[in-house]
Amino acid sequence: MLETLVIDDLALIEHAEIEPDSGLTVISGETGSGKTVLLGALKLLLGARSDSSLIRKGATESKIQAQIDGHILRRQISAKGSSRCYIDGDLHTVKDLAATTDHLIELSGQHEHQTLLRTRTHLDLLDVDSSNYRQAYDIYQDAAKTLQEARSFAEHLAEAQAQATYIDTTIGALDPNPGQYEEQKALLPKLAAGESLLKGASLACQALSSAGDGVDDPLSTALAALSPALGADPTYDQIYQDLLDLQEGTQNVLRSLRAYQEDADFDEAALDAAQEWVFTFERLLRQFGPTPDDVFTAWQKAQDDLHNAAHVDDRLAAAEAACATAEAALREAAQTLAKQREAAAKDFCKSLQDDVGDLAMPEASFTFKITPLPFAQWTNTASCTYELLYRPSTDADFLPFAKIASGGELSRILLAIKSLGAKQKSAETLVFDEIDAGVGGRCALAIAKRLRNLARTHQVIVVSHLPQIAAAADRQYVVEKDGKSRVHEVCGDARIAELARMLSGQADPISCQHAQKMLAEYAD
Repeated sequence: MLETLVIDDLALIEHAEIEPDSGLTVISGETGSGKTVLLGALKLLLGARSDSSLIRKGATESKIQAQIDGHILRRQISAKGSSRCYIDGDLHTVKDLAATTDHLIELSGQHEHQTLLRTRTHLDLLDVDSSNYRQAYDIYQDAAKTLQEARSFAEHLAEAQAQATYIDTTIGALDPNPGQYEEQKALLPKLAAGESLLKGASLACQALSSAGDGVDDPLSTALAALSPALGADPTYDQIYQDLLDLQEGTQNVLRSLRAYQEDADFDEAALDAAQEWVFTFERLLRQFGPTPDDVFTAWQKAQDDLHNAAHVDDRLAAAEAACATAEAALREAAQTLAKQREAAAKDFCKSLQDDVGDLAMPEASFTFKITPLPFAQWTNTASCTYELLYRPSTDADFLPFAKIASGGELSRILLAIKSLGAKQKSAETLVFDEIDAGVGGRCALAIAKRLRNLARTHQVIVVSHLPQIAAAADRQYVVEKDGKSRVHEVCGDARIAELARMLSGQADPISCQHAQKMLAEYAD
């Protein structure tokens, strides 16, 4: 439930605070006073796109804050166009904000009348689980794609087989392994410098060969000179140990150099072979690359294509059988879903007819025009088109809304549809913007009654210009404009005066008396 809404510097509003009733709250005011700005603020909390033009002239940013179901939600719009969203004080994305308010608040604007005029939206009115159909549709689409690929392959078999043979032969001639290119390329510098490496190792061995066990070894001579006085001075002893470690290290290096010379196998033939291999593979990269993985993928595909070419008839037959099975399953799922939707359509039309009957449309009735589509035109949502038709009276024909329904009728029908949806959905707060457009008199009273009944189970907020609806509210706010918009709650005599203004344009005694009578009709 929406507990509070605070707006700062949004459009015409400098500051406004409202605390909607848990039942029916009405927002009234003169045309152009800024009533819909309040609902615009709610839309921003529901995740609507922000715009710096929404900031009140002279202000640097707009702030909207609301308490909804215990959460504190805030959105700030800067003059630079950036937007920040907060949930319980923590910074979040607009998507997070929308997810928090989703299923908590449902906002219906006057523009939604137009959705009734668009046939493609009518299927959404039928609440039927179509998951089995969608799954069958996806399976069929995959099977149809596989069949198309098999047929295309069979149709261009000679060309595909020749291409696959060329790729398989070209890459297969080198017969590379994954990672081999990287290994060979890394080996090239070593092979190219083979002579220099061997020569350097040989000269190093010669230079260190004197550092062995011979009498001419300077390290041995130094160790022999130091050994008689060992044990007398720790520093002296450490120097002796360092020389001993140096001699051992030198001997280890010498052994490594000799092993390197023995194991090395550097020759021109090995270098030429490695260079030729790398050159050949890089040519494959230019043809099938740019990466080694691309080369191996192309090779594997060529081998698969050659396999398929050898079994093209079997592949085609399997694809045709799989597609036929998937199509049969899809047709069965479509038939089942169509029957469920047909039953749901009848129930929906009956419920809608009953609902609008309470909205001063006693003879109105509805039916769905269901038109099966050719199989090729089926979508992932339906195998038929669904159009809701309207008949205002029993002596009229069922026709599309665009051809027969007035604005007032569309308003009432939309309210009835929203009421039906409210019984099924979990949204606690329902917000209507000018839902009463184009109606008055008895129709206005009927809408007021419907809204009040709806407010028994939901929090309902309505922007309205009709006194009949305002009188039915549990709480009423008025938006007034004097250079900037001000919002305040009206109670007692102030509310009577506002209702009188809505009735006749001024709070004269007769209008005030009429307003009192209207309020009395809804008094507990």
